[in-house]
Amino acid sequence: MFPPVSPRSYRLLMRQRQLLDDERTVRVFSSLAAATLSAFFVPPLLVAVCFLVLILCEIAHANEFARLELMPQNRRTLPALILIAVVGDTAFIIPAVMMWFTGETFPQFASILMLVGGLMNVTMVRAIYLPLGFANALPLVVAMIGVQVVTFAHLGWTEMIAAFLFASVFLNYFLTALLSNHRLQKELYLARDTAVARSESQTRFVANMSHELRTPLNAILGLSRAMTERAPTPELELILSKSRHMSLLVEDMLDLSAIEVGVLKVDPAPCDIHHAFGEIYREWQKTAAEKGLSFVLRIAPDVPQIVLVDIARLRQCINNLLSNAIRFTSFGTVSLHLEQHLAGLELSVLDTGQGLPIGAEERLFHPYQQFSESSALRHGGSGLGLAISHGLARTMQGDLRLDRSHTRGACFRMCFAAPPAQMPPKPALADKNSLLGKSVLVVDDVATNRLVIRLLLEPLGVKVTEAASGEAVLNNKDLAQVDLVLLDIHMPGLSGHDTLGHMRASGLVAPIVALSADAHFTQREAAFRIGFADYLTKPIELEALVETIQKVMRP
Repeated sequence: MFPPVSPRSYRLLMRQRQLLDDERTVRVFSSLAAATLSAFFVPPLLVAVCFLVLILCEIAHANEFARLELMPQNRRTLPALILIAVVGDTAFIIPAVMMWFTGETFPQFASILMLVGGLMNVTMVRAIYLPLGFANALPLVVAMIGVQVVTFAHLGWTEMIAAFLFASVFLNYFLTALLSNHRLQKELYLARDTAVARSESQTRFVANMSHELRTPLNAILGLSRAMTERAPTPELELILSKSRHMSLLVEDMLDLSAIEVGVLKVDPAPCDIHHAFGEIYREWQKTAAEKGLSFVLRIAPDVPQIVLVDIARLRQCINNLLSNAIRFTSFGTVSLHLEQHLAGLELSVLDTGQGLPIGAEERLFHPYQQFSESSALRHGGSGLGLAISHGLARTMQGDLRLDRSHTRGACFRMCFAAPPAQMPPKPALADKNSLLGKSVLVVDDVATNRLVIRLLLEPLGVKVTEAASGEAVLNNKDLAQVDLVLLDIHMPGLSGHDTLGHMRASGLVAPIVALSADAHFTQREAAFRIGFADYLTKPIELEALVETIQKVMRP
C-alpha cells in the first residue's frame, strides 16, 4: 500500500497540475504534428494507436489530478499518475524509435528532434514534482540512450565506448537540468506562496484595523453631527470636519487593500456628467480660493450629457487629483478638463505648481510613496491617493498617467469608459418627515453606537428602542411591533447572523438592515445572501441612514 500524499507534496502536485493545464493545448498539437510526420515513415495504423493512447493518458491524467484535489489522502492517485506518465511517454516515443531504425537520414534526424523535444518538455514543465518528472523522463531517456547503444554496439569496442560516454554525458546533463529547474521552480513557488500569505496577512490587518477605527469614529462622527445640528459652534464644526477626514483615510486603506488583491468593484450607472463636474467645481472652488488660486473647469462641447459611469468612484479619483494639485501649488491656476477620448472620456487636472522631478514616474503610483521626506513634512498627505486613483482608473477600463508635455507644473490625465446612456426615471424618495412615528429597533453591543443612531433619528420623529445583544432581542415582547431593525452583525454571544435567523423564525416580517464596521465587499455580499434587506457601514452618516430606511421600507 502506498503512503498518502503529504501536504507539501500536495501543494507541489497542484502547482504541477496548473503548469500542465496551461500547456495542454500546445502539447497536444505538438504531439499531433509529430504523429503526422511519423506516419510518413512508420505504419500509420501504429502511429494512430500510439496517438490515441497518448490522448487517453492526457484525459486520465486530468481526471486523476481532479480526484487528488477532491481527496488529497487517496493512496492510489499518485501511483496512478506515475503509471499514466510512463504509459503516455512510451506511446509518444514508439514512433520516434521506429523512425530511427529506418536507417534513413531525415527520419533519424526527426526522431532525435522528437526525443529531445520530449526531454525539454520534461525539464521545463514537469520538474516541480520530481517523481512525476522522473516517470515522464524514463521512457525518453531509455529511448535516447538505447538507440545510440544499439546502433553503435556492433561496430567495435571504440564505438561502444563512445556510445557509453555519450550516454553518460547526456544523462548527466539531463539530470542536472531537471534538478536545477526543479529547484528554481520550487523556490519560485515557495516565494509566490510567501508573497500571497504576506499580502493576505496585510489585507486582514487592514480590515481589522479598519474595523477597530470605525467603532470610535462612529461615536465621534455621529455625536458631533448630532450636537452640531442642535447647537452649532466652530469647535463642533472642526471636530465634524476632522472626523470625516479620518473616515476618508480609513476608506482609502480599505480601497488600497481591495486593489492589491484585485477585488475592487465599480458600479456604473447613468449619470449627468456635466452636473457632477459642476458640483465638484463648486466644492473645490472655495478651497482653491482660500489658498489664493484660480480654479478653472472646462468641459468640451462634444461630451455627452448622460453617461454610464460609477460617479462615486470617479469623484474619488478627481478629489485625489485636485487635492494634490491644490496642495502642491502655491500660486497660479488649477484646472479641471473633461473631453472625449478613444476609451470613452478623459479628464485632466493641470496646475502651475512646482511640478514633478524627473524619474518620479517610477514610484508615482506606488502606495505610501511621497516625492521626498521634506515634501511629505511640508505638504502632508498619506501617499495613497495616486495609487488608489491609478487602480480605480484600471478598474474603470482606463488608465491614469502623468503627461510630461505640460511644461509648467504637473498634468495628470485619466481616461475611463463612459458610454452615452439614458437617465432612467428617478423614484421619488419621501422627505425626512415620512419617518415620523416609525418604530426602529437598534441592536448593538456598544452603547455609544446605539446612542448615535438614537440622536440621529429621534429629531425626525422616529421612536427608537434599543437592545444590547441578540439574546435581549429574542426576549423583547414588543418585537412584532417594530417597523425596522438595525442589527449589528458582529456581537458577542448570539451573532447578528444568528439573531436574524431567530427573528425570522419568530415571525418578524419587518426589514432588517445589517450594521457593521467591516466594509469589505465579501461581508456585504454575505449579508445580502442570508436575508438582510441592506447593509450600512459605520461610521453612520445621517443621509445614508435615512436613505436606507426609506428604501427598505418603501412598499
